[in-house]
Amino acid sequence: MAYIGNFPAEKYTTFSKQTFTPDGSTTSFTLDFSVANENDLELFVNNVRQEPGSGKAYTATGLTLTMSSAPGASDDMYAIFQGKAQQTVTPGPQTVTGSMLATDIAISTTGTITTSQVNLGDSERLRFGASQDLQIYSDGSNSRIEESGSGSLIIRGTQLILQTPIGENLAYFTTNGAAQLYHNNSEKLATTSTGIDVTGTVVSDGLTVDGTGTLSTIGNGTQQIRTYVDADEVSLLTDGSVRLDLWTGGNKTIRLDANGDISFYEDTGTTAKLFWDASAENLGIGTTSPSEKINISTKIGSQDDPDAIGLGSSYSNTAGSPSRLKVKVYDAGGENANGLGHSAQLMNIVSGLSGHSMGFFTNSGGGSTERMRIDSSGNVGIGGIPSSTIRNDITSAEKALQIGNRAMFFSDGGVTTDLQNNSHLNNSDNRVAMQTDAGSLYQQYQGVHKWFNASSVSAGATQTMTERMRIDISGNVLVGTTDNSLYNNSGAGNGGIMLGNTADGGRIDVAREGVNLIHNRLASDGIIEEFKRDGTTVGKIDANSSGISIYLGGTAGANALNDYEEGVHQVSITGSNGGSASVGDNATRLKYIKIGKEVWVHGEIHITGISGISGTMRVSLPFVVADTADLAERGVGSCALRNIDVSSGVVQVTPFCYNGQSFFTFREMYDNSSWGDIAGSALTASDEFIVSLQYTTT
Repeated sequence: MAYIGNFPAEKYTTFSKQTFTPDGSTTSFTLDFSVANENDLELFVNNVRQEPGSGKAYTATGLTLTMSSAPGASDDMYAIFQGKAQQTVTPGPQTVTGSMLATDIAISTTGTITTSQVNLGDSERLRFGASQDLQIYSDGSNSRIEESGSGSLIIRGTQLILQTPIGENLAYFTTNGAAQLYHNNSEKLATTSTGIDVTGTVVSDGLTVDGTGTLSTIGNGTQQIRTYVDADEVSLLTDGSVRLDLWTGGNKTIRLDANGDISFYEDTGTTAKLFWDASAENLGIGTTSPSEKINISTKIGSQDDPDAIGLGSSYSNTAGSPSRLKVKVYDAGGENANGLGHSAQLMNIVSGLSGHSMGFFTNSGGGSTERMRIDSSGNVGIGGIPSSTIRNDITSAEKALQIGNRAMFFSDGGVTTDLQNNSHLNNSDNRVAMQTDAGSLYQQYQGVHKWFNASSVSAGATQTMTERMRIDISGNVLVGTTDNSLYNNSGAGNGGIMLGNTADGGRIDVAREGVNLIHNRLASDGIIEEFKRDGTTVGKIDANSSGISIYLGGTAGANALNDYEEGVHQVSITGSNGGSASVGDNATRLKYIKIGKEVWVHGEIHITGISGISGTMRVSLPFVVADTADLAERGVGSCALRNIDVSSGVVQVTPFCYNGQSFFTFREMYDNSSWGDIAGSALTASDEFIVSLQYTTT
């Protein structure tokens, strides 16, 4: 086919299209393709092309499309990008040159690629695998085969040979046979079915024999084994005796005697400084005559002591008491002051210097840091030094455990135990603050648990602790009081809360000048209090957004009392066909009480004027009348009429209620069982009536 210009694409698909989802408020949208301006795309709303340009339907630049007004949430909106055609072209044979190809070419085929050679430059790679884990390339200096993924590089062959460029062997691997390593084309190491075979000398940093092995050496008869390290001799000698010496650098370092004794020598090789007595099973450091399981003989300060440290059965921290471990420390006067020992089945750590404390330290990286201290009074501080003013003048059993600079556990050794924060008891029986802050105290005293707190004072100042709660010996929980007879109290200042542990069960007593109990149900409607008898629910109180419902005698809907109201209703009198009667003096009101859905009204009404009233006389009610199954249930009551004319033959007049209405009428009952309502025309300006009525509302 003839054509003018470039050869057309043989396969053409479509221009690029983008669909948008408007929401009725958004005017700015993000484009899939960058544009120079709004003329690079066509925008359609409900298939109607929009006019581009400033002050018109839309503008666009870069990746942003801006509408002059927000499209509706149900509008169909899309854009066609000009110059963004998507197409597939099948080029002719031998029409693609190297300059047309991308830097990376991916080839996927299930057939065969045939070529005489593939020429790649330095660092240009052949890559294999979906993740291109296997790569073959030359970096200009070295040729490389790399496995860059998480898997392994596996090379398989019946025989695998690695050679130099001139054909000399480097390594030779045979299936089910030896693996051989070569040096200068000469085999030096080969694996066998039982281990390895080495040709030549083995130079190793160490030798480990796993299992039973034999070490054969060349020496002077059977008397020595000699090894040289940097021209220094390491020798095992028997020197004609039944013992074995280890020499290094010309000095004796270890001796193994035939009886099992072992001696370790100092640097000159003349004196044993560590000695194991095999027969006594004692170890001596600094002595060859250990009398205990462990003896350390050394000079401590100015004192020579062959038993400075001992682990055995004869040392003691008190005369005649057996001990297992003794560490002696001398003060300036040479007094053996401290020790670690065992006495009467107790582990004893002795600090014998009068008035001194015992400290425990750890290394925090920059030096030793004290972590715990036991002072001379026996008080313990963890992470802090025990306060110097802790009470200790009553009995030696008074002891405290202080943690940090605030928390303290104190016992007087008798009936009182205190757990306190920022507070402690001093020898003046005052509570004092440890830091400038408020304080608190939990105390156990003769079976009674008490909780106190104190306002903030300066460090070291006296605190005033106020009791806030206690659990007495009977198990009663008292909050804000120490009186377990709150239910008998009267007058101000005698309030509190008691959770009673009575003989017949638990009880809550609350005494307060104001509100005693507040229930606050959060977030949802539902039960705020429930009542049970022997585990069975007999009543409850529900809370909802409009009030509460009290369920009496059960929890069904019929048991709910959800409303109570009383008040005065100012009546209005109208006619069913129009007009009204005015009411005017102070007696003209209806008193009402509403409990749940039942309403009681009563009162006396005086009519003071008539204004064109016609039809049935209607008297307003405070609440609308419910629709009930039985008409008689809508209302029941009685009335007394004064000066109001009734029809001839009427034997009874009663108030009557109508479904869904907020009024009642006076119903006339005739002797022939028919009935009718008193008309408004029967009223005059001086009429009165008294009514009492009960009815059901919605």
